Amino acid sequence: MEAFIRNDQFNVIRKQALRIVASHKASTDQDVVDTIRILAFERVLDAFDYLNQKQKWLLDPLVDIESKADLERFLTHVKSYVLPFGGLAAPVLGSYFPKAKKMKTPSMQRVDARDYSYVGWNDPGAAMKYLILPNDGEWIGVSGSFRQSTRKGMCSLCQTESEVGLFLYRRRKGQDGTFIKNGHLICVDSDACNQNIMALGKIDALIQQLNN
Repeated sequence: MEAFIRNDQFNVIRKQALRIVASHKASTDQDVVDTIRILAFERVLDAFDYLNQKQKWLLDPLVDIESKADLERFLTHVKSYVLPFGGLAAPVLGSYFPKAKKMKTPSMQRVDARDYSYVGWNDPGAAMKYLILPNDGEWIGVSGSFRQSTRKGMCSLCQTESEVGLFLYRRRKGQDGTFIKNGHLICVDSDACNQNIMALGKIDALIQQLNN
């Protein structure tokens, strides 16, 4: 069976599996535990538009998890069916930003490409943030100024309260060559952000804004 799970969907699976493990520690009422199992599995299924029978069989053992050891075995097996983020296939991350001459790029040699829904990194010296986003089977780069907030806030991509900054970027308006600026609060730590993304809707909305 080929890989079919996105990073955001795997995050949902992991979150619900952790809920099931926690329920065994928190309650001795089997009815309560069973209810949490059922709800957790339903939320996992809701993360997918479609699952064939074999794909569903892969996820079925979720409801049998009881211990941390069960959890680790299950997640390790499921992880082998997670799709890698293809944007890392480029020889150089800078190829997505041809106009950025002095951009500093991170080393991605030891990262697991399956852990990403997007790629992002900061250049504190230039007060910039760079994002590589999925776009209809391809990848686009968007860069902008980045100023970290002094307070925690809600990240517009992962919808989690965290250390955030204002990502301000330019986009073309119409055909007259003029540009407008848009801003979003985004996690300072893009790797941590990727671990909290449970759906691609906010990333898709950002891409739509860029394309418009």
